[in-house]
Amino acid sequence: MVKQPIDKYLVNTTAPARVRVHSLMTYNSGQDDASNTFYRQEKMKMVNHIAGKNITDEVVWCDGVDCSLDFPVDMAEWTANALIGLGI
Repeated sequence: MVKQPIDKYLVNTTAPARVRVHSLMTYNSGQDDASNTFYRQEKMKMVNHIAGKNITDEVVWCDGVDCSLDFPVDMAEWTANALIGLGI
């Protein structure tokens, strides 16, 4: 896959240390393991950067067969339950 240019806003943005950062992420569960591992590692690098390496809770991954990379979120019930689980 050709590397796409990274959005400069994301590269230059970090959350202040006092801001709580939570992360709910999804990945394409239909891909092979190597693709999923690479994709998850790259997403984690960006999340850690934005969070200033200060993620408040463990990352919650949606990895079921119904999860998708679509936005807005297709699985509103999963998202709501994940947020409640984080105490948000």
